[in-house]
Amino acid sequence: MHTKGTHIIQRQVFELSAASSKMNFEWDKRAAHFLQDIIKPCIEACFDELSPQARHLVIDKLEIDLGVFATGEFEREGYGRLMETLRKQLRELMATHMPDGMNELPEALSETALKNSEHVFGDQQKKKPSVQHLSASMATQQVLLGFLASGHFPWWHKMHGHPQHLDEHFSLAWMETLQERGKAMLKEILQTSAAARIRLSNHFSAEWIGGCLQLLDMKGEEGRQQYHLLQPATASFPSLQSLFRQHFWLMWMEKAGSISLPELLEATAGGRNAFSREMAVVVLPLCIDHAIMSAHIASLREYLQQQTAPGTTEAADPGSIVDKQGNIIGGKMQKGKKEDDETLVQQVLAGIAQQSLQRKKPGEIPAEEHAIFVQAAGLVLLHPFLAELFRETGLREGEEWCTPQSPFRALQLLSWLAFGETGLHEYRLVFLKILTGIDVETPVPAEAPLTDEEMTACRELLEAVIRHWNALRSTSPGGLQEGFLQREGKLLPAGDSYLLHVEPQAQDVLLSRLPWGYAVVKLPWMKQMLHVTWI
Repeated sequence: MHTKGTHIIQRQVFELSAASSKMNFEWDKRAAHFLQDIIKPCIEACFDELSPQARHLVIDKLEIDLGVFATGEFEREGYGRLMETLRKQLRELMATHMPDGMNELPEALSETALKNSEHVFGDQQKKKPSVQHLSASMATQQVLLGFLASGHFPWWHKMHGHPQHLDEHFSLAWMETLQERGKAMLKEILQTSAAARIRLSNHFSAEWIGGCLQLLDMKGEEGRQQYHLLQPATASFPSLQSLFRQHFWLMWMEKAGSISLPELLEATAGGRNAFSREMAVVVLPLCIDHAIMSAHIASLREYLQQQTAPGTTEAADPGSIVDKQGNIIGGKMQKGKKEDDETLVQQVLAGIAQQSLQRKKPGEIPAEEHAIFVQAAGLVLLHPFLAELFRETGLREGEEWCTPQSPFRALQLLSWLAFGETGLHEYRLVFLKILTGIDVETPVPAEAPLTDEEMTACRELLEAVIRHWNALRSTSPGGLQEGFLQREGKLLPAGDSYLLHVEPQAQDVLLSRLPWGYAVVKLPWMKQMLHVTWI
């Protein structure tokens, strides 16, 4: 992807042909110079003249024929001829597709995107216009809806930095300015897509989620209050907080907006009962400590006492896990049943992930023109070591994953291999999904942190790569991560496979001394073959 200033170009194709093979060879040697020093500067200059203020302009495709050049003329005349032809086409497109209320071109451009495919939602998708004019608010709305639906951002959106939450990129102040149709679209996707609900709960703070749901008439303020009442139960146990946040907001969004508040309180009492069980089976395998469950039950009991549904005289019965005195009842909470606990937690987390499949068929990949720009593309270099890593960490046995949740645990291992950390935003994990056989649009469920043993296995893998790659003998695992594994790339669907173009850098000369290949990768669990270009 070419970017400079405010313009983003997804794909450029520059074709030259000559009357003789000798001339073809000469032109081929100079093609890179023509592209960098003549064509790209000319395109930038033309777009600089096209200046719809505070708007995004998206052009599907432009084809320009510059005609015939005599030998040596392109370098002298190419810039001027391209400027004249491109300027004319852009002006004609603007005149044909100028939206109402824009009679002339303003002087400053918020962002111009030239693309060979569309990225639109709703009714606009049926019209397939050659040019789209998007206000800044409309563009932000498309980015948010696209992320909730797919887990990654459209190619023309650039994310700066890696904040803990995405609140600042989609502020509540912006949400308040949305028209009713925009709010209705957001509410619909949250009510109909489990994947969207999972992503909202994972990537935004409780304050933002509560404010967003309140604006959408989904009782967000009540949800925020209940969340903060229950949250102290996990305050001393950070490993539980992501599961707590995800499950609570999933439960709330499934019920809110469709039933009255008294009914909602009664319904969520049963949901809290299920959550108590899920919390327990996550806690027990981590550290068999009765104090953890005691803290959660105490908070739950306090919550039930404070949140008695209007019109009743006592709190809703939390069910078979805790009674109204906060005592543990039934057999599922007792110590010594670690195997049962682990089985149940696998079912719980796999069930969350399975909800995403309602959107698309397993193994289905996007249309060929939908490129995805990914992080950690350099992880493809580790492909010979991944099968052993997953066996060593208990995720695979023979040719199968041990549990439905194992691919998501593998995703966390790859996250540590690339970045030295886990719990990252889903848009940073797109390529890691490909390497673990997870569909690109499948949301990532909450996971417990990696154990010391798992992190040690990852560290030993990086050290093994360095030992085998003689050119990196003096490099640390951190140097391998920063120099190669964290590389950005462009992922292109191609039939039943993917094409990966990795961003080149100066140190890539060392790839010639890599003792294994990476041009074609198809691990046993991957759904699509991966063809890699890294030059």
